[in-house]
Amino acid sequence: VGATGGGFLFRRCPRSYRCISIKIRARTDGEGGGGAGTQRDGSGAEAAPPRGSGPDAPPDGDTGDAGDAGDAARLDDGIEEGGAPTGGSPPGTLEDRLAVVITTSPVRSNPSTEMLERVFDTFRQGGDALAYRCRKIIVCDGCRNKDDPDGDQNGDPVRRYANSKQAMRNGIVDTLQQRNYAEFVRRMRALVADAAAPGAPPSPFAHTTVLELPSRHGYGFALRAALQHVTAPYVLVVQHDRTFMRRTPVTEVVAAMEANA
Repeated sequence: VGATGGGFLFRRCPRSYRCISIKIRARTDGEGGGGAGTQRDGSGAEAAPPRGSGPDAPPDGDTGDAGDAGDAARLDDGIEEGGAPTGGSPPGTLEDRLAVVITTSPVRSNPSTEMLERVFDTFRQGGDALAYRCRKIIVCDGCRNKDDPDGDQNGDPVRRYANSKQAMRNGIVDTLQQRNYAEFVRRMRALVADAAAPGAPPSPFAHTTVLELPSRHGYGFALRAALQHVTAPYVLVVQHDRTFMRRTPVTEVVAAMEANA
């Protein structure tokens, strides 16, 4: 119902969300998220950008096996945080108002972290506050091993697909791919730890939490699990293969949303 500078359209969204074209969302009812206005870099999974939904219906995309509040409550031991924000930040700064959730799952490039590092490097396009000071949560969805004779976490046979690419998009991997994904998560934790080390140079991996889900949830429920650890009023959701291609006025976007709240 109006427009901000730079051509970003502001409109009202369902369930009390307020969003603009890059889909930063205000968490006005305790849960919710949206996808960033980013582009895939062509080196990873091909999931479509998420679209908004209410707390009981996950965003568009493969939902996998439904998680619940109990699942999220058991995830605390799987969280590792690096570079906790220092005190004394002025009230109302972007890091106080915006959190970033990055979703990841098995892809063929595992165990390499190059794709994820490239995504994090482009956070600089949103300004220093987004890149270096906003809290980030990387949520690592679980997977199902098609070679497991015991089936999935429910004891059901793991569905088989005609090609490995389609299978991985649905969280189904073989034993080697599962090992590669575990190694990818280990290397990612090392990036977070290095960014939090005393005297470390500024890194987009600073102030980052790794949330590793114990089983396959699917995109929507994995995102919901991450949102339970977010306290900021606004959330920016980024998929692991989506990079910022140009300068993005994130601070101005959040200010426009607050002015129109």
